[in-house]
Amino acid sequence: MARRTLWITVGLILQILLSWGVTLARLSGATWAVAVASTTLMILSVPLVLNQDREVRKAQTGTVRRIMTRRLQGLVGHFHRTAPDEHIRANVMVADPRAQVLKVFAHTGLSPREVQTVWAKGQGICGVAWEEGLVQIGPGVTKQEFEDQRARNHSTPWNITVEQCEATQGLRTIASLPLRPNDDDGQIIGILNFDSRVDPSTSILAEVLSSDLYKALDLADLLTSAL
Repeated sequence: MARRTLWITVGLILQILLSWGVTLARLSGATWAVAVASTTLMILSVPLVLNQDREVRKAQTGTVRRIMTRRLQGLVGHFHRTAPDEHIRANVMVADPRAQVLKVFAHTGLSPREVQTVWAKGQGICGVAWEEGLVQIGPGVTKQEFEDQRARNHSTPWNITVEQCEATQGLRTIASLPLRPNDDDGQIIGILNFDSRVDPSTSILAEVLSSDLYKALDLADLLTSAL
């Protein structure tokens, strides 16, 4: 976004200066002062134009987030009717190529702490799905499991940090699916996650992944429109 804004700024200023140069070449005397004043006002208006562009994109992103949240809620509602005793949640994370992290974009029922938690490539089940480009499903990590493995071999389950472990306490099964535009083999733009407080052996998340119901939501294409 910052790079796009920079190029828009440079393009507008160059266009204004070129127009200014052509105009001044045709003018003389007091008319120069009018031309300079007019051009100055045009340059000063550039930030206003860019700010309007940012506001439009911000509104568009908000709309996409609301639509995606409703679709996730509908999907989760379907799973709840299938397995009323298992509380499944869903979220979509967007891949930030500059910061090299995953950030929550839309969700159903995540806590503020979970929403604020970011994940690097290879970090957590979602990060492994991002790094390898493959669907991942596995158990959540308890604080005790985290501490035991760190004490035993100075590593952590799924390469997670203490903060990430604490933010996801209570989750027993997590499934992550890479999102690609047009469902091709191109760049991964986000991750669709499901989680449950039921152990993997009894969770329906494996069935969720094989059902392909989530594909009808067009989440990848929807997410692309917000980037």
